[in-house]
Amino acid sequence: MEYHVEVSVIEQSPADLLEEIILIDDNNDDSTVGSELSAIAKVRVLRNDKREGLIRSRIIGTKAATGEVLVFLDSHCECEPGWLEPLLFRVKANPKRLASPVINNINLFSYEIEPVSTYLRVQQMELNDMSLSQY
Repeated sequence: MEYHVEVSVIEQSPADLLEEIILIDDNNDDSTVGSELSAIAKVRVLRNDKREGLIRSRIIGTKAATGEVLVFLDSHCECEPGWLEPLLFRVKANPKRLASPVINNINLFSYEIEPVSTYLRVQQMELNDMSLSQY
């Protein structure tokens, strides 16, 4: 199994800014998913007892997280140099803020990165009640 997103997070993130990487295995048929990654110091692999789906799996990961800021990435993403710092800067400036990175396209035939925009999109939401007890 290939772990592009996890490897790119580790390789493209300053070590002092990366608290942990949580990989949620949503009860994959292959129970060894993530086993290679669990040997890496900052990686935790959590396996759901049954299929929970994307949102519930993210809630499970949120409850298990120890960091101050959460970043959600899907398996089709890869991080580029300098991806994390602008996001953390904006969230630190206003902890009730959600920041969304620019997601570039990857050419279907050449696999070259095709920039969509150079602007970081920042969205703000009021996060007054972060109760995750019900889902």
